[in-house]
Amino acid sequence: MVRILDLLEELWSEARAVGFQFVWATQNPTKTAGVPALVKDNMSAFLSLTTGAGEHERSVFGETAQQTGWTPSGLDGVPGRALLRYRKRPPNPLRLWFVPGDVIAALPPADPWRSPAPENGSEGPQEAAPAPVDPDTLTDNQRAVLAAIQGGAGTNAEIAKAADINPGSVTRAVKSLEKLGLVAKTGTAITLGGAA
Repeated sequence: MVRILDLLEELWSEARAVGFQFVWATQNPTKTAGVPALVKDNMSAFLSLTTGAGEHERSVFGETAQQTGWTPSGLDGVPGRALLRYRKRPPNPLRLWFVPGDVIAALPPADPWRSPAPENGSEGPQEAAPAPVDPDTLTDNQRAVLAAIQGGAGTNAEIAKAADINPGSVTRAVKSLEKLGLVAKTGTAITLGGAA
């Protein structure tokens, strides 16, 4: 194990000079068994799910982690909840996608390193059907926009008024809901999409 870490550290020190980006991850964030110090000193972002208090927090977020609010031990093990330190972002928890084991087990078998052959005989990439969306993963604004559309609102202005959300937030929510296949936008008209 130590030899592998030595090789990775050597690769990192040479490859970063030519623009390689690395993601280092560990389940044991301690000063002796986690990410090497040379690597950690040059990292631009730190993400942590729930960890143990004390040394684990200090190992990820620095010696002043607890005094400055970077305490992933306070996330209480909630699946998908994390702290992200990037630039001047404050230590507010964020929500990541959480996919339970039973959902992963239900996925069809696939070779992750190879694209499936197109069914229609074409050589181009195929558009995948949107995955079902868990309503619990939607933001409050996304839920409010959906409710406004279901209530008859059909433009950004109507949705903003019905949902009592500023127009910029409506635009962002509509774009994200479009990507999820929950709404469709044609010109200025916004309607429920096929995945709703």
